[in-house]
Formats: sequence, structure tokens, C-alpha cells
Amino acid sequence: MYKNISMALFLASLTSTSVALAGPKLIASGTISGAYKDFALRTSATLENGIPGIRLGGIGSGFAYAGGNTFIALPDRGPNATSYNDSVDDTVSYINRFHTLSVTLAQSDDGSALPFTLTPMLIETTLLSSKTPPVLQQRFGIRTLQRHSCTQQKEPDLLFHRPFR
Repeated sequence: MYKNISMALFLASLTSTSVALAGPKLIASGTISGAYKDFALRTSATLENGIPGIRLGGIGSGFAYAGGNTFIALPDRGPNATSYNDSVDDTVSYINRFHTLSVTLAQSDDGSALPFTLTPMLIETTLLSSKTPPVLQQRFGIRTLQRHSCTQQKEPDLLFHRPFR
């Protein structure tokens, strides 16, 4: 008797699983121009290949949710996308960075192809470098590597946490 009930529940779960495994559905689309400038003003000089050092470029493959409407994005393009010197593999003096975006979702107008409109907005750029050496601190059993801001600009400090051993 228990075997029949167990088999019936198992079969029922298989049939209901297909409904729960529905694929993703596109509900919104939005864009931000790669020609925009980011907020890393100290890198605004033109790079060796003629591209401005503060060009936003492409983002999307390195994209992470950071809570609320906030997302973190890594630039895709890299400035090496524009060829200028094969002997150095088109490498330029670009400083790696990540961008903080605010993304809002609003209902689309009647007759739109998608039910919602996505609006991304760049709110911050954080460079992954510093002119000053990192400072290793230890608090509460956690080692903290902190880089202090090195310019007159208001750029956020970077924190890296690793458990103390």
C-alpha cells in the first residue's frame, strides 16, 4: 500500500516538475551607450590607441547584483578592442575598473513589445589600482587589505577581506 502511494506521489511530482521548470522570459530591455564617459577622471587622457581612457565601453558579461536597484559591472571591451600595434598585442595602459549601476524597471507604454522598460544609469566608477601601497590591517580576526584614495578626487577605498590564519 505504501509502495503504491509513494509511486503515485513520485509520478505526480514528475508531471508537475515540467511546469516549475519553465524557461526564462524576457520582460524588459535597456541600453547604455558605450561611448559615454565613466567617472574615473584621473584616467581621462587618451590611450596609446587613440581611445579616451574614460570611455565606458561595453558591459554585460561581468554583471553582478549588489542589492536593491544596484548592480556591479566589469567593462567588456577592454581598450585593446581597437587595433593599433600588433607587436605589443594592442595592449594599452588602461587601468582596470568596475562600474556601479542603478537599474530601474518601469511599466512600458501600451502596445510596446515588452511589458517593462529597463533604464540603467552609471552612478560610480572604481579603479582597481592605487599610487599608494596597500595597507594590511587586522581586526576581529579578519585581515583587511585597504587601499587609500590617492588623489584630490573623491574615489572610494577598496577593501579586500580574507580570514585570518
